[in-house]
Amino acid sequence: MKTFILFLLMLPCYLLGQQSADWLFQHGKVYTVNEKLPWAEAVAVKDSTIVFVGTDTDSRKYIGENTQVIDLKGRVLMPGFVDGHNHYIAGSIAKRGFSLVGINGRQNILDKIKEYVQANPSKQLYLGFGWTYPAIGPIKINRHDLDKICSDKPVFIFNEDSHIILHNTKAMELSGLSKDTKDVSATSYYEREPDGTPSGVIVEQEAYLPVAIALNVIGGKDMLEEIMNETFPQLTKWGITSYYEMGIFAPTLADAYKGYDLLTEWEKANKLNIRVAGVYGVREADLSPQATIDTLKAWRKKYSSRLISILALKIWADGTPDSHTGVQLEPYFDKPDTKGESPMTSEVMESFIVPAYNAGFDVHIHTQGDGSTRRSLDAFERAEKI
Repeated sequence: MKTFILFLLMLPCYLLGQQSADWLFQHGKVYTVNEKLPWAEAVAVKDSTIVFVGTDTDSRKYIGENTQVIDLKGRVLMPGFVDGHNHYIAGSIAKRGFSLVGINGRQNILDKIKEYVQANPSKQLYLGFGWTYPAIGPIKINRHDLDKICSDKPVFIFNEDSHIILHNTKAMELSGLSKDTKDVSATSYYEREPDGTPSGVIVEQEAYLPVAIALNVIGGKDMLEEIMNETFPQLTKWGITSYYEMGIFAPTLADAYKGYDLLTEWEKANKLNIRVAGVYGVREADLSPQATIDTLKAWRKKYSSRLISILALKIWADGTPDSHTGVQLEPYFDKPDTKGESPMTSEVMESFIVPAYNAGFDVHIHTQGDGSTRRSLDAFERAEKI
């Protein structure tokens, strides 16, 4: 009787080792990232789990009636890339239209914009991205420069990191932006002409979001899905199989659940082709830390599946050096009246870090200036002592 029971206990293990695979990749050069077996010839997969890595000969036992056998024909097979920080959902909104990446010189940039406008006369909105201040040079591009290219339709151009916008006068008219529009804060504002009229440069998301929403540059769930349909099929082509989603503006961070709802719908429909780890983002210093963590915990529970997870809190400690909103220890060389400002002091960050850590979350911090980096390290140091 004891022998019979032992046999029953061992039987599933025996069958597991001999079960047929769903997929079998053979005759390849398999890079395993395993020092003990750096290279192999074949890989077998069952129920989305790798059950075998080894030689072609040994892999044959995993071939069953329904096994899909792929002949790699000597090609390389390797683990997928994990992108540790990106915004493939909402961030891709800022990568549409014409690209100014790599174009240097103020006039060359304006010529590129003009070329695109003239080549696309039917468009009702001209979007672009990728410019930088070093590429433009000492004289900024303003709304009047863009008006000379296009005055009857809105022009809206993201810089390379999506923190600054160039726009024309028509974009102002359609969105209601005027000299009476108040700046959001000292770090999120509209650059202005001497009489107070916006000059055509908007600094940081909080200031440009109302304009972007009014122009339908940034929208809700439908627009997010449109972007995902364009972007996600490209990821696997690039070899990216997992990524960390570091903030979904839909159109605000508080609306990011719309993006995670879409991901969930895609997974249920077997349309999602990538693993996504996500965050809940905080840019406002006056938010309640406990309410924020409560929301984060609710999201972790709701968005928990084989392909989707919410793992961390993300805090924006500052902006960017290009917009002089990155917090520095010393004044900016080209703008000596400021070191960059942010309400995210080390004390404020600590008030979020401690409850997040206690709830089992990692904490990611956006910090580009050395001043905000010091604030962040101080916050972690104090939090560690609590």
